Amino acid sequence: MYILRLSDLEKSILKTLSSSDKPLTCIEVARKLGIDGRKIAGKLRALKRLSYVTELDKKYSITHKGRNALLDL
Repeated sequence: MYILRLSDLEKSILKTLSSSDKPLTCIEVARKLGIDGRKIAGKLRALKRLSYVTELDKKYSITHKGRNALLDL
């Protein structure tokens, strides 16, 4: 069985989204983590392809699959 390994940054993004009471923009995530927005944007796209986050109106939320991935860490 293949186990997907998330990078430390991807884990941090998921934790940030998980702890937020509302969806966050890429810039909001970047500011909370103190990391360049372009780097966050690329990771959010990858997490979206994996169905770990959803995007609506340029705001991101963690999915159940994303929460489960955090629990498995």
